[in-house]
Amino acid sequence: MAFREKRLEEIREIEEKENKSCWMRVIKHEYGYNPEHYPYAVFFENSKKITKLLKKRRDLFCKHLSNLINETMSEFTGKDHIEKEILTEENCLNRAAVNEFPFEALACSICRGGCCKGKEHAFLKKDTILRYLSMHPDYNFGQVLDAYMARLPENSFEGSCVNHAQTGCTLPRHMRSSVCNDYLCERLSKLRDLFTATPVPKGVFFIHRAQLDTDNSIVASELILNEISYGLK
Repeated sequence: MAFREKRLEEIREIEEKENKSCWMRVIKHEYGYNPEHYPYAVFFENSKKITKLLKKRRDLFCKHLSNLINETMSEFTGKDHIEKEILTEENCLNRAAVNEFPFEALACSICRGGCCKGKEHAFLKKDTILRYLSMHPDYNFGQVLDAYMARLPENSFEGSCVNHAQTGCTLPRHMRSSVCNDYLCERLSKLRDLFTATPVPKGVFFIHRAQLDTDNSIVASELILNEISYGLK
C-alpha cells in the first residue's frame, strides 16, 4: 500500500509539472499574458463508452422509480401539503444560471460527466418527485412514471447514470435531483474559487487529460477568454 501511494504521488507530481509546462508555453508575459490573470484548470475527459442502454438497467431504474412514486404519492395531497420551497422549471433554470460561474458548463462538457455516479437510481428521491407532482398535481402514478421513462436515452455511458447520454443529462433540470442540480466536483469547486478571488481571471487555460487507467496524458489545451473581465489590467 505504501509503495502504491508513493507511486501515485510521483505520478501526480509529474502531471503537475506537465500541466505547468503546457500552461507556461502559452501564458507568459512575452506573449502579452500575465499568468496571474490567466490561470489554468485541468479536467479529465470521460473514457467510459457509450453503449445501448440495456433492458436490465432500464428495469432496475423503473423499479426504483416506481417505488419512489408510490411512496411520494401516498403523502402528496396537493400543493398546500408541501411546506418546503418548490422549484419550478423556471426556478431551476434561474438557480442554475445564478449558481453557475463562467466556464463551468465548458468544464463539464470536457469531463462529459465522468464523475456521474447516478447508475440506476439517478439520485432521485421523494423531494424530487414531490417537486414534479407540485407542477403536475393532476398526474397519476402512470403519468409520472411515463414522464421519466420517456426521458431515458437509447444509448448512455457505461457505468454511469441511465440518463447520462452523449449530450449530457437527458432530464430537464426540474426533473433532476437536487444532488444533480447543485453538485460541484472538486475540480469545479477549484474553478469556482478562481472567480471568487482577486483579480478575477481574464480567461482560463483549460488542459484536457485522458481519463484512462494506463494513460492520463494531455490530449488538448485551449485558452478561453472571459468577456466580463476585459477591463482588468
